[in-house]
Amino acid sequence: MATTVKQLTATTRSDVEHWLLRRGVPHLVANYTARERIWTRARPILIIALVMQVFLVFGDRFTGWTQLLVFLIALAVVGTAWLGFRRWRGMSPFDTRGGVGWQQLAFFVLVPTAVSALAGIGIAWTMAVVALGNLAFLGLVYVVVGFGLLPLTRWALGTLGIHLLTLTRLLARTLPVVLVLTVFMFINAEIWQVALLAHWTAVVVACGLLAVIGTLFIAISADDVVDAAREATLDPDEAEAYLVGTPLEGFKPSSNHLDLDRSARINLRLVVVFSIGVQIVLVGLLIAATYVGFGLLLVPFEVLELWGSGSGVEYNVLAEGEMLGFPLTLTAEHLAVSALVATMSGLSVAASAVTDDAYARTFTVQLHRELRQSLVVARTYQAHVSS
Repeated sequence: MATTVKQLTATTRSDVEHWLLRRGVPHLVANYTARERIWTRARPILIIALVMQVFLVFGDRFTGWTQLLVFLIALAVVGTAWLGFRRWRGMSPFDTRGGVGWQQLAFFVLVPTAVSALAGIGIAWTMAVVALGNLAFLGLVYVVVGFGLLPLTRWALGTLGIHLLTLTRLLARTLPVVLVLTVFMFINAEIWQVALLAHWTAVVVACGLLAVIGTLFIAISADDVVDAAREATLDPDEAEAYLVGTPLEGFKPSSNHLDLDRSARINLRLVVVFSIGVQIVLVGLLIAATYVGFGLLLVPFEVLELWGSGSGVEYNVLAEGEMLGFPLTLTAEHLAVSALVATMSGLSVAASAVTDDAYARTFTVQLHRELRQSLVVARTYQAHVSS
């Protein structure tokens, strides 16, 4: 391929940085600092959260016009504190220039904590809860915004529609084996009795714990996937092909080694976890839908009543119907058992994706291409930024 020598303009640089963000790899952006990049992007979220916390003054302590007066006082306290803070910083009230530093974050934590003293009787307890809640919220915002979890999720979901052939091979490989292994679990009186007697929250928690274990399985192999993509040897034509369709199309790809700091490696691991995780969730949803239909057809309500006899608890019937002369009864327990079996199946698939090389290749064949493209774009962009 013929390459052209181009200079990275401010517009192109901005386009590249937005491209990396949309791919869920913001930590590949040059000079990616918390003050200038993370908290500045999160500023609208923090402002909305700050305003919403004024409503904490509504409670049982005041009623009627007194409650309205307390609310207006809380608004006045927040507004006055904001104006004083901005004046102390030498800025106008609505000046958005500059990054968000520790002073603004301290304001976000301390001012709502002070306002919450108007909310209830247990003032010290209320203030402690609000302060800790705000700190936890800042931590959540840092992770979600800093590592681009929302665009990363959109990217991972978007790849499902783009790469249907890969997913077809994945499903053809995983579904038959998983269904054979789990069908005997589904047609089993004990698991239906568990679904009948257990509270729905227990079923949700159990599925959540299994999902966490499956995520840990995927995370174990994430470093290997990242290293394989990072250390892949590409000739100039291959590297240039990866720039096609990106803001750096037509640029000469850089052959420099891309140094990844700790945050960038974590970011790339998250890309692996999200990409493989979304595929496994898809497999799990298909298995759940399969078993809901399977249960409606082959596990009639009379059998369920026989399995649940003596428990003293009735099934939760959600819908009834008929198909080709066969009565169909959908119960909440159908959904619970299907969810449990599907989650266990997903856990099995996640474990196979770590321990079985053939499975791993099926899950990561497209992911390797996506990671290599992100890395080629990042190293070419960073080479121009540092030159």
